[in-house]
Amino acid sequence: MSTAVPALSGWITTPSLKADYLLGCFFASEASQSYIFNGRITSLPSLVQQYGTNKLQFQDRVKTALSVMLEGYFDNVFVDATVETTNTQQPGRMDVTVTIEVVDNGITYSLGYLAKMLNGVTQQIINLNNTGVA
Repeated sequence: MSTAVPALSGWITTPSLKADYLLGCFFASEASQSYIFNGRITSLPSLVQQYGTNKLQFQDRVKTALSVMLEGYFDNVFVDATVETTNTQQPGRMDVTVTIEVVDNGITYSLGYLAKMLNGVTQQIINLNNTGVA
């Protein structure tokens, strides 16, 4: 049984909206934004700060952080992440692609995102073929 996501507007129960909201929090949150949950905020910017110089370790940490976060809200989760440094003239540029499948009450939902980053700052987030049900 999956869990609803608490938001300022109320409880989010629609699976695709839950995943989208949680991913938005992951992309935009700052690790230090809470005193109560200090050190327990899952955040892409903090992962870039900690592991951004090691591509393989960064990819692994993104996968692990998202898996742990999403497993609290869905029956089953599969996360894949790739990090590309495509522009050699801008060494601080990184493209982080995240592909996610979540299972909610027996139905699988697929989501994909591309986060374009420059020097640890998210410049653009792009939905990749988010059609909902896989």
